[in-house]
Amino acid sequence: MLNNKAFWNILKSIVILGWILLFMLASIGSGAFVLVARIAILVLILIHLSELTVSLPIGRENNLTTRRIVINTLVFGFTWWTPLRRGVIDE
Repeated sequence: MLNNKAFWNILKSIVILGWILLFMLASIGSGAFVLVARIAILVLILIHLSELTVSLPIGRENNLTTRRIVINTLVFGFTWWTPLRRGVIDE
């Protein structure tokens, strides 16, 4: 399963849906929903920023630009760099 490209694409799709849901809750929700969504967004950004220590070397080994590595890591997190490291996807 971890070597299946479709598996990782499904996970990345779930991540995108999660971001969309969080941004919708943060912008059109009310009260506690807005606060929780904004905190969740901040926490996810911090987690993904911390993943750059792992993803930058992996991306560079695959001859990717720093910009591309940073954007993909901030958006997708480990669902992007793990299959790249495993050779399941190529960029």
